[in-house]
Amino acid sequence: IMMDIDSSSSSPVMAEVNSKTSSESNNPQSTPRQSEKNLMVHPLAIIGMSDHYTRIQMGGSPLHPSSPVLGLLFGWQDGLDITIVDSEEIEYSHSSSSTPPSNGEFGFGRGADTEVTSHQQSIRLKIELHQKVFPTHELIGWYRVGNTIIPEDLYINNHPSSIVKELNESPLFVLMNPDAED
Repeated sequence: IMMDIDSSSSSPVMAEVNSKTSSESNNPQSTPRQSEKNLMVHPLAIIGMSDHYTRIQMGGSPLHPSSPVLGLLFGWQDGLDITIVDSEEIEYSHSSSSTPPSNGEFGFGRGADTEVTSHQQSIRLKIELHQKVFPTHELIGWYRVGNTIIPEDLYINNHPSSIVKELNESPLFVLMNPDAED
């Protein structure tokens, strides 16, 4: 997904994503369907993600600079129109436990059972508090700051036991690349 950002506009950023299916592109006689998704990202969400990353990198956070930078995305969805208006950071660290968890998996969000439970409770509380203040916002998905997609991203986004997948059947994943050039 490629997103163009118009920094000269004071209104929310608009990005259009074309997602034609192979039957639409290969069969000119297929029935017409709406195949374009519209993704609107409010600058506040982008600033929140950027601020979260900057605080961790510059020492303004108790987390180590090598900690994964993850957060939740809030907004609303109407058909193929998705609006992201806010981001909320979450603290997710790699497992420090040498004891294998019952699921046998390590990585962020997949530590020892007590770590996983603690992370899930923290995420649920963040969502609950956010929705008390902004009752029209729903969990749209999540973000991570990094250069490439890693296996943990796929786990968090697709695994049925992932809390993000539990709270949104089709979560949107945004990878914010801090090293991208213009």
